[in-house]
Amino acid sequence: MSGGKLVFGHHNGEDRLYKRFGKKWKYVALTDGDWNVSKDLNVNNNINLSGKLITKNYPAFRVYIDETQTWGHATYNTVQFDDKNDSDAVNNYDNGSNIDYTNDYFIAPCNGIYHFNTSILFEDYQSEEVDAGELISQILYIDSNGSGAYIEADDQIIFIQLTTHHTDLLADKYWTSYMTAETKLSAGDKVQWAVYNGTGATIEPYNASSNDVKYNMFTGHLVCAL
Repeated sequence: MSGGKLVFGHHNGEDRLYKRFGKKWKYVALTDGDWNVSKDLNVNNNINLSGKLITKNYPAFRVYIDETQTWGHATYNTVQFDDKNDSDAVNNYDNGSNIDYTNDYFIAPCNGIYHFNTSILFEDYQSEEVDAGELISQILYIDSNGSGAYIEADDQIIFIQLTTHHTDLLADKYWTSYMTAETKLSAGDKVQWAVYNGTGATIEPYNASSNDVKYNMFTGHLVCAL
């Protein structure tokens, strides 16, 4: 079976790989150096590795949110991402460049199962109207039409995290809201994050100190391709 300048042959009961050098074919052992495959390599059985599996551009990201944004009452507010070049954003990354910083969503590069985490820190100075019994929730969804906003009749929900605050959020008191979800996505799906504010007043994430982006972030990675 030939493939360019490579040929698989059978010699003395052994399958061998030959490479063409000018007009001659030379038996080549797979230990003779690196092999580069420019197209798909399909293997029908196990691949046994004695070294590291190195996969470049494997989908994984950690982005921070823009702490200057505010979220209005009784609506789903899209969480806006911080500038990827922010000097205060420590250890942010977007392996594979799958984050759309303009529209604030992650675009799945391939069919697969993905894992996501979100984190938001609230404090009374920015959110003094958060009282006992009031609701702030998060939602992770597939933005089906790329509108950049959650539309109940159109978008597919991945996960909703509901949090009712049990005490008044007082000055110098902090409250962190987390969300974790795994889901199956198709290539091209746009995953967006939104906050539902049910406090009766405008709120915003914590932003009172330098390098505070580390409290408010969105992370994710591909678990396995399908």
